[in-house]
Amino acid sequence: MPHHNDDEHTKQSDALQWKCVIGFIACIILSAFALWTFFYSHYAFKGIAAAIAVLATSLAILQLVAMEKQLS
Repeated sequence: MPHHNDDEHTKQSDALQWKCVIGFIACIILSAFALWTFFYSHYAFKGIAAAIAVLATSLAILQLVAMEKQLS
């Protein structure tokens, strides 16, 4: 039975790592889109785009730190 539990734990850990990677990539894409909107668009609410870029970049950094702690 302990072997089955280890396999299940490994699967859950792998799934969590992939969720973190997908979340990190989504944050990078959101940051890039918000920065593009801020610099190159004639969108009237540039402050909102800047805020989204800052928040998404902050979230990406937090996810990297959390993933690093999880791997060590």
